[in-house]
Amino acid sequence: MEIVYGTEQSLIVQEETEGWENLVEGIKNYLPNISQTWELDIASPPFATNLTLLYSQENTALEEL
Repeated sequence: MEIVYGTEQSLIVQEETEGWENLVEGIKNYLPNISQTWELDIASPPFATNLTLLYSQENTALEEL
């Protein structure tokens, strides 16, 4: 998962990253209005790039990124 913030900053985390479970739970708690299937959406199909916009503070569409 790539978390983009600021103008050109990002953080890449994977399931193997320490604290992954805490991050996933934090996302669910902090952003309760995102898709309930987001974990499956970002992981399917396995090992493929699957761009999924979970949240945009500025209501930016995925196509605009």
